[in-house]
Amino acid sequence: MSKKSSSGAPWHDAMKAPSCLGYAWAAPVTLVGLVLAALLRALGGVCTWRQGVLEASGGLLGAWVGRASRIEALTLGHVVLAVHGQAQDHWRRHERMHVAQFERWGALLPCLYAAEMGRWRWRGLDAYQHNGFEREARLGVHRWQRAQRTACRRADEST
Repeated sequence: MSKKSSSGAPWHDAMKAPSCLGYAWAAPVTLVGLVLAALLRALGGVCTWRQGVLEASGGLLGAWVGRASRIEALTLGHVVLAVHGQAQDHWRRHERMHVAQFERWGALLPCLYAAEMGRWRWRGLDAYQHNGFEREARLGVHRWQRAQRTACRRADEST
C-alpha cells in the first residue's frame, strides 16, 4: 500500500509540497475542504498555507466538533481541518500522509476509506486502528521520525 518515492522512502513525498497533478486529482475533495475551512474561518478559526496544504483550525466550529466527537484533525484533499492549533501541530505529519493518499487515490479515497472502515466494523474490530489508510499514515510518521533520529545521530557522530 506504500508508495515509494525516488528516495525509496514511502513517507518522503508526504513531507513535500504537492504536485500540480496531485492538486487536480484531489480537487473534488479539496473543494469540500475549502468550503468547510471558509466556514471555520467565518466562525473565528485560523487558516494558514503550509507546504502547499491549507491548515484550518479553531473557532466555534472547531470547539463544537471537539465536544461532539473524538476527531481532532481531518484531511480533505489538500485541506487539513483541526479542532485547535495544538491538534494541528500534533497531527501535522499524520495528516500529511493522508494528503499523499489523496494525491494517489483522488476523489476515490473517501469511498475506499469508508469501505475499509466498514470491513473492520463488520469483523467486530476497531475500524480506525485497523484501517489500512490509517496504518499507512502511522507507519509513515514512524519512519519519518526514525529517519530524523538517525540523521541527528549521524550529525552528532560527525562532529
